[in-house]
Amino acid sequence: MRARFFLLALFLIRWSAPDLLTGQDLTFLTNVFKSVNSITLSDDHGWLTSHPNVSTAGRDCGMGNLCGGSAKILFDVTSPKRYQVQVGFGASYFRGMHESPGSPVEVRGALRSFPTIFAYLKDTGRRVDRGIDPYIGVNFGISELWNVQAYDSSGTEYALKAQTFDYGVSMGFYRPVYRSFGVFVEGGYRRRQFASVDWSSSPVPPGGPRAFHLDAYTLSVGLQVRISEAARTAPAYKGAWLLSRFDGKELPGVLEQHQPTGAGGERTEVINGTLQIDSSTYRITIWRRKVTLDTSGGVVSSPDPEPVIYDTGRVEEDREEDRLILRSAKVPSDVIQVFRVESDVACFVNGHILQFRRVGP
Repeated sequence: MRARFFLLALFLIRWSAPDLLTGQDLTFLTNVFKSVNSITLSDDHGWLTSHPNVSTAGRDCGMGNLCGGSAKILFDVTSPKRYQVQVGFGASYFRGMHESPGSPVEVRGALRSFPTIFAYLKDTGRRVDRGIDPYIGVNFGISELWNVQAYDSSGTEYALKAQTFDYGVSMGFYRPVYRSFGVFVEGGYRRRQFASVDWSSSPVPPGGPRAFHLDAYTLSVGLQVRISEAARTAPAYKGAWLLSRFDGKELPGVLEQHQPTGAGGERTEVINGTLQIDSSTYRITIWRRKVTLDTSGGVVSSPDPEPVIYDTGRVEEDREEDRLILRSAKVPSDVIQVFRVESDVACFVNGHILQFRRVGP
């Protein structure tokens, strides 16, 4: 499957930037692909913000002034806890632009970007039950006019060429759907200023544009497919798991806190915990301590933590959705769903999000 997605992504990049991909580049891409985390494919729409010599009205792009598509190859990099950082590169194109109304020169063509370098920061700290992950991103790359032709009033044809550096920001939402597949919606802003245009012959016809300003707001809807080895060889649920985060935060976590009026209070903290899963049952144990506080919130006493069986019950495995169903012995009607969060697992128990990390192989 890895090879199939690589060939698909490579085809899209090759198709959108045929002049930029050489045999040496192909060798580089093949070697780099060994550490690829995922690829994305998206349907893109854009709205130009300022276009003194370009129009997008009356075209067949539907929702946006511009329309096109993109493909990206993403890599995981070392990330701080709670967050996931990804970098990658890709290619994209837009069509739908033409000359402004009343211009003496007719212009037809499209815009392509390759390579574009991306960096994304995703907050996974509170992710549970296949929830939605918000993320932000930045990008930088090279854009060029693609197969742009101009025609003057005498019927003379001109080929237009131009290149520029572009950059932008984006914000979106990602949601896992099924195993390694997920969907995303991403909005952004891309700045593209072509300061000069190279005409294939001279003189330039009267009214011919010397520059293009193609800054645009963009909206992308697409599919992300994880193809990393870690995703394909994820550990089985069965075994021992160690509590790594409580309610999306570092340990110790606050289980509950009481603050009587005019006096000190008491706070129950979670110091550690385990999730033990066998073929038919599970047991969640937490180590907690009761901390006494003074009236200003300072710690008066902090005893050693004590282990408490937090929840037990039966285990049911949903292989199709790659998740576990835990049925609590305390309240049989309670159903706890356990999902993977990258290499960890997470569940929602008694109003709290518990995230566990694998112990041992």
